[in-house]
Amino acid sequence: MLQPFNYNAAEKFNHKFMIQSIIATDDPRPTMEQLWKDAPRSKLMDSRLFCLLRLPEELLVEPSRDLVFEGPFVKPITSVIKLINPSSHNICFRITASSPDHFSITPSHGCFVRSRKF
Repeated sequence: MLQPFNYNAAEKFNHKFMIQSIIATDDPRPTMEQLWKDAPRSKLMDSRLFCLLRLPEELLVEPSRDLVFEGPFVKPITSVIKLINPSSHNICFRITASSPDHFSITPSHGCFVRSRKF
């Protein structure tokens, strides 16, 4: 279980977790510490999780981390972002891209009533 100690809005997107794995040998002798110490870097498998601290009235965004576009990129490719309003309030949204010349977003803004999906 991962649990934040406190909420700081300024650090909302700054937290990451590294998950490493390695195929274990059948030798029961090495301790966990020794296993990781002796592990060749080429045998380690890494995954990263980015932590998002979300208040109850914030939109749920799916996917929460990676928006995947699968090729071949010989024609326009689309991917879907789902917004869910879990709160009891009406919420307006807008979506911007860091590279607006390369991505088109439709709709890029809107409002929806409480407890609705968009």
